[in-house]
Amino acid sequence: MAIRLNKRGYEESVGNISGLVIILAIAAVIIFYVVSVTPAERAELGISGYSRVALDTTPGEIMGQAGTEIITFERKLISFDLKNTPEEESKKLSSSTSISRSISQNNFVDFDFSADTEKISEAEIKFKIADKYGSGALVVSLNGDRIQTTNGKIGDEITAVIPVNKLQTENVINFEVTSPGLAFWQSNSYLIKDVKLILQSYDSTSFTHDFILTTSELSNAGSAKLTAYAKTNGENDQIQILN
Repeated sequence: MAIRLNKRGYEESVGNISGLVIILAIAAVIIFYVVSVTPAERAELGISGYSRVALDTTPGEIMGQAGTEIITFERKLISFDLKNTPEEESKKLSSSTSISRSISQNNFVDFDFSADTEKISEAEIKFKIADKYGSGALVVSLNGDRIQTTNGKIGDEITAVIPVNKLQTENVINFEVTSPGLAFWQSNSYLIKDVKLILQSYDSTSFTHDFILTTSELSNAGSAKLTAYAKTNGENDQIQILN
C-alpha cells in the first residue's frame, strides 16, 4: 500500500508487489542450487574456495569388499644332485689290425666315426702294441692331421689324444708306418690290438630334474613359489628353471 499527498489531503493506494515476489523467488532458487551442487560442479563453475576433484560420491559410494582368508600349504620336495658332467662313451674300432710299409707298398688302416661336436669335451684313441718289426714309427692322424707319433715297444699301451677343436661331424682316424728311409730293403710293421675310440660327451638328459605338481594342488591356486637351497660342489655355473 502506498500513500500519496495532494492539495486535498492524502489518499491510500495499493502498490505493485509482484516484482518483489519474483526477486525473492530467484534468490531462493540460487541459494538452493549453491547448497545442493556437488564439489565437482562447483569447481567446473569456477566458484572460489573449491578445487577440482578426481573422484566424487555421485552417483553412489565406493565400498570395499570384505577380505577372504588366504589358504596356503607347503610340500617338501626331495633332495637331488644336479650334475653337468660328461659321460664316457667307448667304441671298439678293431680287435686286431696290422699296419706295414716298405719301399713298394704302404698298408695303412682307416677308421670312420661320427661325432656331435657341440657335446664332446674330450676324445682319444687307445690301443696296445702286440708286435712290431723294423725301426719305423707308428703315426696316428685325424682327418689328415697328425696327432700322435710313437716308437713304442711291444706290450706298450698307447693313448693318442684327439684335439676336440679338430673334430668334425664325420671323421677319419688313420694308422700308418713311416718309410724305411735309407734301409729301403727293409719293411716296417706294427700289429696293434684293442683299438678303442673314447669320447667324453655331455648328455642333456643327465643333468635335469623335474618336479610335478598334481591337479589337486593347482586347483584354485592363485600362484606357486619354488624355494630351494643350492650348494655348489665345484665350478660355479647358472641353474636354469623352466616352467
